[in-house]
Amino acid sequence: KTNIPEFFSYGKYNITDNFIIGAGVRKNIPSKNTQNYISGQMNLTYKFLSNHSLILSGGRYNNYALPNAEIQSKTLYQSNQVSVDYKFKSDRLETSAALFGKATNLKEQKEYIKGIELFGKTNILNNRLELQASFTLADAYRENKTAIYPTKYDLDYFIRSSLEYKN
Repeated sequence: KTNIPEFFSYGKYNITDNFIIGAGVRKNIPSKNTQNYISGQMNLTYKFLSNHSLILSGGRYNNYALPNAEIQSKTLYQSNQVSVDYKFKSDRLETSAALFGKATNLKEQKEYIKGIELFGKTNILNNRLELQASFTLADAYRENKTAIYPTKYDLDYFIRSSLEYKN
């Protein structure tokens, strides 16, 4: 087990009724066993036509990978992430579509993931029945000095759904 104390702060500011900006920072408390790092993220939301919004997000994150079959010791890694989301929300229907990408550096390896996710949720029968479904495509691979190969997150498709009845 590794304990890495960190501070986190997030702020949000409404530039106008339609534009919202958010930013966060995460800072570790370095010790003799951990390196010094700062992680950060930003997002910009644009709301339009009362039920629609676009969100652009990005960030650089740091974390530690614990020893496993591929890594001999606790290792700091860094990832850069970006996403664009479209959302629609009304009283009975919620939908979203997202494009995402992530690049991670871990010692001699690099890992990449990019994809799309579609989501929908609706309430029927006077809000007593809720149906949710999502569909995800993800292209994920790892690259080292000698090879490029898919990771466990490389999904041709992933479908998840649920049906909830509220009595």
